[in-house]
Amino acid sequence: MKKRYPFIDVVRGVAIIAMIIFHFLYDLQFLFDQNVIKNDAFWHWVPYGISALFLTVAGIMLSMNYQKKKYNTWRKIIKRSSKIFLFGMVITLVTFFFDFGGKIYFGILHCIALCSLLSFFFYRFSQKFLFFFGFLTVILGIFLGQQSLVLQTPYFFWLFPYYPMAIGPMIDYYPLIPAFGFILLGIFLGKIYSKKTTDFIFTTHAWFAFTKPLQYLGQYSLWIYMLHQPVLYSVLYCLYP
Repeated sequence: MKKRYPFIDVVRGVAIIAMIIFHFLYDLQFLFDQNVIKNDAFWHWVPYGISALFLTVAGIMLSMNYQKKKYNTWRKIIKRSSKIFLFGMVITLVTFFFDFGGKIYFGILHCIALCSLLSFFFYRFSQKFLFFFGFLTVILGIFLGQQSLVLQTPYFFWLFPYYPMAIGPMIDYYPLIPAFGFILLGIFLGKIYSKKTTDFIFTTHAWFAFTKPLQYLGQYSLWIYMLHQPVLYSVLYCLYP
């Protein structure tokens, strides 16, 4: 049976709930023309924060699995990355058949797949390097994102944030900079993570009952991510045909 980390599952569960609430509001606002939130900052920073949480947790789990020698060969990390990338491509194909206001070319699953491959090289660096390089990557990505760059070339949109005119509108867009910075910060946290002290909180009787639903959501976060939008869209379509 796969070994679980209750604390990690709880954090994932919180991120899943936040993501579902945000996408519910997004669908209402942009797909069903219900003006629920007028603040542009909300639509920019809330998904940014949710994705940062997902990416950081992904980095923590990569770190934990490297420590357990689970990804100690190229073949193993490529197998993991390919699986995640395949899920991402399924979502990409869906956006070509349905109108979501844009296409997904490099979403969070594509990003995690590429970051997982790169982590094979970076995990071996010191904690200090991981922290500072990850932090600087995040700051650089935020800075570039605020510049609202528009370029004709479509070849580097996966690397840093800009609007590629040759491709058109994109949704669920997470380029390597700053996303890989959050992965590195997660790897850093994974190296100092203490299962013995942290998970004890979530396995005691009082907290276990309270956090069990969050742990359950965290365990199936990938499938929930894949299926929640069709469910939300179907429900809202019944309410606002």
